[in-house]
Amino acid sequence: MRILSVDRRTARWARELLAVRCAVGAWIAFGLIFLSYPLLPGAHRAHEDVLFAAGGFGLGWALLLGTLPAKRSLIPLFQAGTGLSLALIPVAVAASGGSASPLRSLPLLIVVYCSWFYETRIAAAALAVVCGLHVLPLAYDDRAFRAPGLSITITLGITFAMTGALMMAARRELAAMRDDARAEALHDPLTELANRRALMAWLGKHAAAAGRRATDRIGLLLVDLDGFKQVNTDHGHHGGDAALTAAAQALRSAARAEDLVARLGGDEFAILVPDADPETLRAIADRAIVAVSAASERLELDGIHLGASVGLALLPDDATDADSLLQAADGALRAAKRAGKGRVVVSGALPA
Repeated sequence: MRILSVDRRTARWARELLAVRCAVGAWIAFGLIFLSYPLLPGAHRAHEDVLFAAGGFGLGWALLLGTLPAKRSLIPLFQAGTGLSLALIPVAVAASGGSASPLRSLPLLIVVYCSWFYETRIAAAALAVVCGLHVLPLAYDDRAFRAPGLSITITLGITFAMTGALMMAARRELAAMRDDARAEALHDPLTELANRRALMAWLGKHAAAAGRRATDRIGLLLVDLDGFKQVNTDHGHHGGDAALTAAAQALRSAARAEDLVARLGGDEFAILVPDADPETLRAIADRAIVAVSAASERLELDGIHLGASVGLALLPDDATDADSLLQAADGALRAAKRAGKGRVVVSGALPA
């Protein structure tokens, strides 16, 4: 269940989600402040019954949120709490002294909550409402244009606006950093291909659907570079990196647009082929061998010629899940390496 935009995990109870726990904490704070304010020295007590009622409502709403299950159908109820807080605080301010009430600082909790948990468009709207309600005492309190009411209005108004704007900007930056980190975690930094983690994630997502229809098949090519160890020996890591980058570009050119090309580590690569068939897999494997060889010639590494050995497997023909598909293709690749360089070996169910 996603209560708000940042909640991405499932939960049984709403209180297990950070957004709801923070909302419960805010409502408890509202309730306790409303109930205790009339008891403070020098407090405005003309409408203390309103504050007691508001405090009781705040604690009751906190209890409700803390006992609700995490159901998508209840999302409007959780979001309604934000609207209720926006309506309740101006009432409490009016009942506790209007323009000079210390309760005028409470909307800061709403600003922080909305700026962090809601999407930018909704958070900006909530911030505008908070700022609008903040100047409401100017309409009914004749002291609002004198000290300390006017200074409170100006100071807190600027504080609300700046806090909301800065938090929304910070949240956007954090989201961008998170997305960049996720992308980096799924890519090989040298070749800019997908990495093993990305390959296994793709397989895990799509392997369950393979085989439901005749066209729901996933092909996997494992590619190992022939002669790569000699590149490192004769030309060092710089030459090895250049060879790996050239091989990656060659495999991209051999694959189709919808295929996933990945570097698994060292000089081993993979090509995932959705909606695959034996003929398509073999054609991609043949193109891969030719492309790697051509890329090697363009590198002009003295005394070195890169080639490629390829192992093929097909799901569900040769495997039942992602792990067994990888094992089947790996077995075919080992057979190709034993048979000699520049070979293509297919797993059991594929025609040779």
